[in-house]
Amino acid sequence: MGTADVRSEAAALFALTWPTYIALLCEVGMSTVAAVFLGRTGSPATLGGAYLGISLANVLASAPIMGVATAQGTLSAQANGAGRPHLVGLYLQRGLAVNLGISLLVLPLLWWPTPLLWFLVGGRAADGTAAGGQGHVVAVATSFLRAYSPVLLPLSAYDALRRYLLAQDIATPLLWSSAAGLVANLGLHALLVSGAGLGILGSAVALVVAQVVNVAVLVTIILSGRLHTRTWGGWAPARAASNLRPYLALGLPGLVQVCAEWWAMEGTLFLVARYGAVPLAAHAALMNVSFLAYLAPLAVGTAASTRVGAALGRGAAAAARRAAWVAVAAGASTGVATCSVIWGARAWWPRLYVGGEAEEGTILAALAVVLPVFAVFGLSDTLQAVLGGVLRGSGRQSLGAYGNAAAFWVVGLPAGGAQVRRAEAFVRGGEAGASPTSSLLGAVAGCGSPEEPPTPALSYSPLLGVAVPGSRNEGAVWAPEEMPPLTMPAQSAPVSYGT
Repeated sequence: MGTADVRSEAAALFALTWPTYIALLCEVGMSTVAAVFLGRTGSPATLGGAYLGISLANVLASAPIMGVATAQGTLSAQANGAGRPHLVGLYLQRGLAVNLGISLLVLPLLWWPTPLLWFLVGGRAADGTAAGGQGHVVAVATSFLRAYSPVLLPLSAYDALRRYLLAQDIATPLLWSSAAGLVANLGLHALLVSGAGLGILGSAVALVVAQVVNVAVLVTIILSGRLHTRTWGGWAPARAASNLRPYLALGLPGLVQVCAEWWAMEGTLFLVARYGAVPLAAHAALMNVSFLAYLAPLAVGTAASTRVGAALGRGAAAAARRAAWVAVAAGASTGVATCSVIWGARAWWPRLYVGGEAEEGTILAALAVVLPVFAVFGLSDTLQAVLGGVLRGSGRQSLGAYGNAAAFWVVGLPAGGAQVRRAEAFVRGGEAGASPTSSLLGAVAGCGSPEEPPTPALSYSPLLGVAVPGSRNEGAVWAPEEMPPLTMPAQSAPVSYGT
């Protein structure tokens, strides 16, 4: 790899990463705002119950939606790289339909979640009373979920639009729309939670409205900036609904890849919930900060997925390898920087999440216990985030699925569960059960000699139906996706979906 090529790739990666990172920061910042406002009500059950509700929504809906939607990201990036932009618009329609379909399927579970919540937090005692004093937490989570469940519809639309833009190397609109959503969320929390005293109901309404604002602003930017003219040929529902096999062949392993990780992380919250409201509130605060720390390498991984996918779409195996290595180096750097900032601010950031004097000391003490563990495993999380993006860009979600399933569910979550059973380690076990296992995915995805591509997937293009020449995967064959016209229309001309 020449120095000039590496610098050029680093610049392109950075141009995608920084707006993606700020957009992700604003998106997660919405739940951070909720945690801060609810935490300062002085009731650990309020914060813990709300986060229990959000976790259940993530497990049942957000993770499956984003997992299946990895197919849209992979195919769209490769289609754009191959000079077939009309397929990017078609994949947007397909992604929207699949995302909304999943949302509608799980909405009833979020509207009537009480039995599932009781199962997750340990059930009831023999006399029918709340086991472990969790009645208030379950009641809070149930009320929150019923008001929060409509958020799945704007979230489904936003995820499809986000992948549509990123596949075209466009990220700045995501920054502005998510920032608008964050501002709306902050104002609504101040109005509804602090001002009107609506508590969890006000917080849920604020989060839903903020996501609607996010999508509305993003659609406005796309239409007003004519960012769709290159790829959009009008609605084609019959075409989008046909030939789902290649999409699902990527999307279902992507579902396993994302859910194996996300469910394990959320599973630690359910384990900790069995020990009461105070441990749950402490763990909710920890998880929020953990997600904030994860965003920088996740942004790098998201950009890497686009860069690798586009390179494979145009048949450039060497460029895909270069994009992967540059992303790994960038991810490691951002991981070190993020963990250093959080460690340096360890004396004050836990206080953002507590407001009641009676429980403050206990929650702060619990958070102090986990900080060393959090810092140690930050780099392995970085590796996992970046390599996961590389695998998605190369259409090898199946490899990521195997790695995540083994790492989190065979090794990590059982180890974390064993630690959680020790009352004095209720928070430390929850974090330790998820973080160190990410290194196993790195070992799986990074197999190969130094002379070979860093993963078997780096030069494989599902869109083209073949392995890119020069790869270790030349024998692989993929069912071709919709084949476009040989002559593409000019960028400003209307796009046709005709075969």
